[in-house]
Amino acid sequence: MNSCEAFIYDNYKMSLTDDEMKNIVYTYVESGFPVIIGIDVSKASWWDGNQPDYHSIVLIGHTMNDKTGEINGFIVHDESRFPYILVYEDELFRCWDIPDNVKENAGISKNTKIRTAVVGVPPVIGVG
Repeated sequence: MNSCEAFIYDNYKMSLTDDEMKNIVYTYVESGFPVIIGIDVSKASWWDGNQPDYHSIVLIGHTMNDKTGEINGFIVHDESRFPYILVYEDELFRCWDIPDNVKENAGISKNTKIRTAVVGVPPVIGVG
């Protein structure tokens, strides 16, 4: 897409809760826009290694609990591991973070979760 706009969400800088981040991601995915997030692969069960490393994955769909109607997972595209996998909410929030060593080098507590999401949209939807 030529001249697309990008929206970047950062829970740490924007003081967003996990529920707010989940709803932001859900809104874009439900509207047909893929959302790029960064994960710490050492916390992802589908990743073989346990060394911390930052990696980008793309959320392209979601699942819902049949009984409650609430979002309970996202369909993820990760060309480095599997073309499409289902990642349930608890695991997504476990690995949706920057590696602890990066936080420590920046003087941020490793208990602080830093979650970012990037979505590109056509100019007609953009900010200006």
